[in-house]
Amino acid sequence: MRSLLTIALLAATADAWTPTPTARTMIRRASPSTTTSAASPLDRRSLLATFPAAIAATSVAAPAWAGEGDPKAAFAAAYDEAAKGIGLLDDMVEREAYGEILKFTKEFDLSWRKVTMKAAVDSLDGAAKDEAKEIRSRMTLELQAVNRAARPSTPPSKAGATAAMGQVKADLDKFFAIGPK
Repeated sequence: MRSLLTIALLAATADAWTPTPTARTMIRRASPSTTTSAASPLDRRSLLATFPAAIAATSVAAPAWAGEGDPKAAFAAAYDEAAKGIGLLDDMVEREAYGEILKFTKEFDLSWRKVTMKAAVDSLDGAAKDEAKEIRSRMTLELQAVNRAARPSTPPSKAGATAAMGQVKADLDKFFAIGPK
């Protein structure tokens, strides 16, 4: 970002500021083989003058997350993703697919808890927001507990994974009870 700001400042002051020539540029200017004129489209000043327009044309507003600011939409998106994700995770625990559990819990934490659940939490106000933040923090530990129960370093435990899944489901019920009806 700093370089774009520098380029924009240089473009704005291109007429007022001219760098002192170096030995290399003086040799190039004196060389008869160079045939570039001052009006060349690749001229430094004409190139710098196009940067502000190029920056303005390519800068767009950052997209908002679905449901940001609207609690109903945010909780609906969170519920849909949670239903799919927890259903898949529950199935993996039943099948004892420990390798899949290890990968899925990490991805689910990144995609659902850190993005979708955060948007739902941020759409709330007051005490409900504080309680939702607390549940969101506990979800990290509970997903880690499911992951830990599936690790090969300790013997994988279906009972441990099932118990951790029970905690995940209980907290999800509490989380969705906070949201708008």
